[in-house]
Amino acid sequence: YQEYDMNPLGACESYGTSWPLDREYTADLLGFSRVWEIPQDVISSRGLTQLGYLTGLRDISITAGKLAQDLLLFTTFEYGMISLGEEVAQRMHPITGSSVMAQKKNPDVLELIRSISPQVIGFSSITANLLSTLPMGYNRDSREVKEYIDLGFSKTTDMMIALQKVLSSLIIDKKRMEQLVIANYSLTTDLADYISQKSGVGYRLIYKIVGQVVDEAINEGKLLTEITAEDIKQKANSMNIILELNNNQMQEAINPYTTIAKRTHTGGSSNKTMSSALTNTKAGIDGLQAWIKKQKNTIENAKKKTVKLAEKSA
Repeated sequence: YQEYDMNPLGACESYGTSWPLDREYTADLLGFSRVWEIPQDVISSRGLTQLGYLTGLRDISITAGKLAQDLLLFTTFEYGMISLGEEVAQRMHPITGSSVMAQKKNPDVLELIRSISPQVIGFSSITANLLSTLPMGYNRDSREVKEYIDLGFSKTTDMMIALQKVLSSLIIDKKRMEQLVIANYSLTTDLADYISQKSGVGYRLIYKIVGQVVDEAINEGKLLTEITAEDIKQKANSMNIILELNNNQMQEAINPYTTIAKRTHTGGSSNKTMSSALTNTKAGIDGLQAWIKKQKNTIENAKKKTVKLAEKSA
């Protein structure tokens, strides 16, 4: 918005006009913050505003599509971490239920959300390709971009409304998530972090020690929770490194709740940090809404001022 918040009036056919036009004054009457100074730039930039918005919509749709794909995976039996609420998916429903498998909730809404991303990418690409073939100045071809910006906004808006309904309906299986994180060795990094931080031994060396122990455990079918402090110390001794470590410390290091709580830096996953991030995000949204309201008021006031002047001149 700020990039293209400029008054184009007066650019005329690309080289300005002989009429004694006060472009700063008309910028105020039209609700623009400044003048778009170079006429040729004004005319040749036709369609770039729409392309800019489509680029933003493209990025939003890509992120939403990736989120939808993740949620689709997480709803499967194999993952089993979440299920969709009945607001968006029901068993034996004429639309979201399966006509054959009575036990199935069809995640249609997530599949449709995922389908928006390639469409908006297409609208953006078509617009960019259309504009890139044109010479400088005004070309009638540029009118075609109106169709794609309309489609981009409508598709992305529908997608975000649907995604909001999905997210508010999600049923989280915390127990299943805990089982998976304990079983999948993902806390290996936290174990290495803990030992390195407690012992003062460089992470690269601890990475090798812990990595070899975990590799052997995986090959033997042992869980991370079944690895003992003695296993780690023996491997360290084989590399001429002496570590002081007990099983209680081991369990503390790979406790998923403890590891989450330790991530207290900006962007971390601790409850306190996440609460702060949510507060900051909400404040940012409030700020954007206030800014949008201000811009709308500026445009409305400019309209009223212009209409009043026109009526006075009539």
